[in-house]
Amino acid sequence: MVKSKDFQKIYNRFVKQYGEKDGNRMYSAWINKKGYNDTKPFPKKKEMKEFVCPIRGIEIKESGKDFHIEGLIATTHIDNVDLEDGVDIPDRILKSTLEDFADQMNSNKSARIMGVHHSEGRSNFPEFFGEADINNSPAKVIKLTDGEYGLYVDTKLLKDDPSTPQIINDFQEGNLNSFSITYETEGFMTTDFDWVDNNLVRTLLPGTRLAGYTAASNPKNP
Repeated sequence: MVKSKDFQKIYNRFVKQYGEKDGNRMYSAWINKKGYNDTKPFPKKKEMKEFVCPIRGIEIKESGKDFHIEGLIATTHIDNVDLEDGVDIPDRILKSTLEDFADQMNSNKSARIMGVHHSEGRSNFPEFFGEADINNSPAKVIKLTDGEYGLYVDTKLLKDDPSTPQIINDFQEGNLNSFSITYETEGFMTTDFDWVDNNLVRTLLPGTRLAGYTAASNPKNP
């Protein structure tokens, strides 16, 4: 049966991330779990409102022999994604998911390591150059001035790592200017889709596994 335009976009997202065979299997499992009829348009909810106002920025501090970089690593704003290969559905992280991420960071080391350009998420030879300083400043969700929410983290760089001076310089020069996260959606089982201002978005739900975060120059959640 022919999929509706909305569900075809969602199907394309599965295939783009997992390949045709696994993507098709995971899509079918997701459809069955949610009980959707993919020959009809994706159901809309009434009175859904949203505004896109990304907030980025970091602050560098020196404490003794340590360098700290403080900032938001994720927010509830809608992410921008490249319109490529038929994938044009951006991500949106729920406030409850950010709170779950904060809990994971405060209790699990693998969730609070920082890489550069997603080096922490590599399947082969992952690298990290800092870690959230949860002992002095636990990860927390804060309300932003526009009414959205962000996950605020104080990152302590590894002081003995030879890459640290270059990372600090890259932040100071603006070559690195933000953070992004690495996560696993368990084959899309911890995601859903929704309408925001007539745009279809993918929402990340609590239970999504946080696998660290990264210093970046082009913030986008993978």
